[in-house]
Amino acid sequence: QRLTPRGVVGHALPARVSARRVDRSVRVNAAAAEEEESSEMLSIFGMAKSESSFQLKFVWGEDTLAFAVDQVLGKGTTSPLTEYHFWPQQDAWEQLKAQLESKDWINSKDKISLLNRVTEVINFWTPPEGGEQNSCDQAKAKFTDCSFVGHFY
Repeated sequence: QRLTPRGVVGHALPARVSARRVDRSVRVNAAAAEEEESSEMLSIFGMAKSESSFQLKFVWGEDTLAFAVDQVLGKGTTSPLTEYHFWPQQDAWEQLKAQLESKDWINSKDKISLLNRVTEVINFWTPPEGGEQNSCDQAKAKFTDCSFVGHFY
C-alpha cells in the first residue's frame, strides 16, 4: 500500500520546504525474505530470535513535527535509539531511514513498519489545502501505538 500525502500549505515556512510532499513507502525486499529464512534456521536449531519492540515518539508543533525511535526494554522502560528528526525543516524521513538501515540488528519488517507509521503521522500532521491542522489530541487518539511527548509553541 502506497501512502499519498498531502502537501504542506499555509505554513510560514521557507518556500523550499512549504511545498514539499511526503511520498514514502517502503516495500519488503530480498533482505526481508533472507531475514525470514534466517529466523527459520534459528528455530530449527532451537534458538529463538529475540523480539525487539520499538516506540515512536513525536513532539507536535504548528510548523514542526519532531520524531524519534526508542527501543522498549521491558515493563515501560525505553532507551533512545535515534535522535529527534525535525520535519519539514530537514528531510527527516530520509534521515530516519538512513539511521534505521545502519542498525543491521533491527528486523527489516520493524524498519518498514516504523517508517510507514512515521509517514502516516506526517500526513496526519500536514493540514489539507485550505484546511486546519489536526491537533495533537487528535493524533493521540488516532495513533495509540505512538507516544506524543510534547508540543512546540
